Amino acid sequence: CSGAASVAFLSFYQGGVTYICQELAAVGECFLQETRQVDTDTPSLDNLLELDINCGEQAVIKQATPEYSLGGKWLMFRYVCCRVTEPSAIVPTGRFVTNGSAEIEGVYCPLPERDISGRLTYQQRSCYNDSACINSPIRQMAFDHKSGAWCVEGDCVTSDIAVPTDATLVGTNWEALPVLDFDFEPPARGASSTKKTRKPPQLIEFSAETPEFAEECQDEVTPGRPGFDRETMNEVGTELPAENPCSLVAAKPKDQGEGDEGRAVYTDSVNGEKKYGYTYSDVVDCWDHDIARQEDQSNQDQLFGFLNVGWDAREALGEIACAALPAHNGGWAGIGAGGDVGYSFQDLCSALNIGLLGVLRGVTNSIELVKNFNRQKSDRDDCKETTAGLSRIFCDLHCIRDAVKAGDQAILDSMEKAARIQTANTKLLVEYNTNLILDRLSDTGTASTLRQEQAQAEAEAREAQRHM
Repeated sequence: CSGAASVAFLSFYQGGVTYICQELAAVGECFLQETRQVDTDTPSLDNLLELDINCGEQAVIKQATPEYSLGGKWLMFRYVCCRVTEPSAIVPTGRFVTNGSAEIEGVYCPLPERDISGRLTYQQRSCYNDSACINSPIRQMAFDHKSGAWCVEGDCVTSDIAVPTDATLVGTNWEALPVLDFDFEPPARGASSTKKTRKPPQLIEFSAETPEFAEECQDEVTPGRPGFDRETMNEVGTELPAENPCSLVAAKPKDQGEGDEGRAVYTDSVNGEKKYGYTYSDVVDCWDHDIARQEDQSNQDQLFGFLNVGWDAREALGEIACAALPAHNGGWAGIGAGGDVGYSFQDLCSALNIGLLGVLRGVTNSIELVKNFNRQKSDRDDCKETTAGLSRIFCDLHCIRDAVKAGDQAILDSMEKAARIQTANTKLLVEYNTNLILDRLSDTGTASTLRQEQAQAEAEAREAQRHM
C-alpha cells in the first residue's frame, strides 16, 4: 500500500491473494519484519496458517512479500510495519489562544505526500497567536535529508527519527510535541512525553506427545489393568490377523450358526463351564487342573491296583479251599448218575472260583476304562497350561514391543516439537528485547539506522541460506 495507507484486509486463496488498503491520517516510523520458515514439501494452503504476520500494538502492515526456496522447500514472508502515531493534526478548540505566542507556534498537520526519505512534511494549520496566521507565509516542518535534520523556517535540529514526536525535538525557538487529545495541554518545555510500554510476546507453550498404542494392547484388553473386560479382549482378539500373537488368547461364540471363533476356548474340568480367552489366572487354573487330573490318575491306579491284588489273593485262597474237597468224581445229587461225568468236586470249586473272580475283574476293569476315558476327554477339552502360558507370553511380548516403538516415536516427536517451540520462543524474545532497545534508542536518534542495519543483516543471512 502506497502513501499513508496500510493493509486492512488480507485473504489467501488457491489462485492468489486479495488485500484492501486503508488510508490513514499519518503513519510513523517503518521497520522490516519476517515470519518463520515453514515446510512446503506438500503443497497446501494449510502451511500459511503457521505464518504469523504480526506488527504488534500501535503498528500496521504496510507491505508483505513472500519468499520461497525451491531447493530448501520452505516459505516465509518479509513484511514492513509502520507505527501509528498519536495525531498531530488537530485544530484548536479556541480555549487555548495566546496572543503572546510566537508566530511559528500552532498545530502542524501532515501533508499527504512523502519526501525522498519517506518522511512526512508537516504544515501549520492554525496559530496560537491570532495575528500570526493572517497574511503570513505558510510555515512547514520538514526533514532535510542532506543535513539529516528537522527544520522549521531555518531553525534545525539534527535527528534521523521518522516522526517528530517519536523523540524530543527542541530547536532554538520551537519544540515538537504530540497533540494528546482535543483539550491540548502542552507539557513543560524539555519534559519528554509518556511512552506506552511494549507488551511482552505470548510464548508458545509445550506439551509432550502422547504415545498411540495398538488396540490389542490397551488397558481394557489387558488382564490386571484398570477397566479390563474379558468380552472386549475376546472381541478385539478375534478380529486380529492369525499372525498377531494376541489372537491366540481370545475366542468367542460365532455370531451365526454353531461353533466357536478363536483358539482360546476350553471347558473347565472342575465345574464343566465353557470359557473363552486366556487371562493370567486362567493360565494358573490350567496348571491346577492338570495337576488335579494327574493326582486323580495316580489315586485311581493305586485303588485299582489294590483291587487287582485283592482279587488275586481271593483267587489263591479259593484254590486252597477247593483243594480240600474230594478229588474223586461226584455221584451225588444226580451227578454221575448213569455213568462217570469226569469232574471232581475240586474241579467244580476251582471253576466257580475262577469264574466269579473273572466277573469281578471284568467289572473293575470296565470301571477303570470308563474313568480313563472320561479323564482323557476332560484333559482334551480343558486348557493346556503350556499352550495357554505361551500364548499369554507371546501377546505380552508383542505389546512390549509396541510400547517401546510407540514410546520412542512419541519421544522423538516431542523432542522435535520442543526444538521448534524453543526456536520460535527464542526468536520472539530476541525480537521483543531488540525492539525494546530500539525504542530506548529512539530518543537518541539512532533507532532508524540500527533498524536499517538489522534489516540488511537479516537479508544477507537469508541470501546465504538460500544458496546453501
